[in-house]
Amino acid sequence: FKSCVDCVNLLGGDFDNDSDVIQLKSLINANYRLLNYKLFFQSGVPITPKIILERRDPLSVIRRLLELNEDSSIGLSELYSILIELIIGFNCVGDDEEYQYYYLSYKEKLNPLLVKLKLLCLEFVVTEGNFQKSQEQCIELLNLAIECKEGSTVVSSSTNRSLENTIYQLVKANWVIFFQIAKNDSSESDEDSINLDASRKDRVADNESKQLILSKLIVVVPGEFNSNVLELWKLINHTTNSHTESNISLFEEEFRSDAHTSSGYKTATHSTNFQERLQRSMNSAASEVFNQTSANKFGSGILGWAIGS
Repeated sequence: FKSCVDCVNLLGGDFDNDSDVIQLKSLINANYRLLNYKLFFQSGVPITPKIILERRDPLSVIRRLLELNEDSSIGLSELYSILIELIIGFNCVGDDEEYQYYYLSYKEKLNPLLVKLKLLCLEFVVTEGNFQKSQEQCIELLNLAIECKEGSTVVSSSTNRSLENTIYQLVKANWVIFFQIAKNDSSESDEDSINLDASRKDRVADNESKQLILSKLIVVVPGEFNSNVLELWKLINHTTNSHTESNISLFEEEFRSDAHTSSGYKTATHSTNFQERLQRSMNSAASEVFNQTSANKFGSGILGWAIGS
């Protein structure tokens, strides 16, 4: 690679803006970066620049990187840089609708190509067992999609409105990713009597995060699937309420043996506050769901699919 770069540099500054030189440099840089990670397309066949060139599909290379390397081992900005260099190096800007935005900065808020990359990464982050990270990324993307739908991301202009619509449609088309993350059982069962209370609290918090994702997803999801999202929200809400009741029973048992009146008062107050706090949270989430979907017509005949295994 060093020899290749040296040969290209011999051309001098007069060729820096030549499209062929730019393409070649980008391809060399992309290959050099890819050597830092585990990558192959056929078992037992070492990766070579020729194999990468023959792929001519930047996203398939990125997908393979994510399959073979933990998402956390490759920074998002690094992945984005590799993707850009592959798009230029393969000269395939017209091969995908989002490739045309390769010129946008990684820090650009309205960047459809970056959103597409984040959606791809989201598919793999759950396999690492990092459920909190996946939920945070879901909320971040859904918030952006909702802002884009409402046209409230930046100062209005025809260009920005076009970018907003592209991002909104992109997230909308991939709604199943968010649905599956909310549907996934991310809490480990812990029947140890010492850790049981903490485990139940973690599950309640996890369910509340899932409900938040679903309350935002229902604003973005295609209308015919609103009922799927709502049914899953209701199922998680039922599970949350069950765990809440179990937690309250544990609190009552813990303090029941205390004969002091003050302790008894404290128990009742603590339990009541705990109940009220979670009930307010659930009511708030429910109001958000119904308020945001009141104008939409729920689909019919597909309710069972949402709660299937």
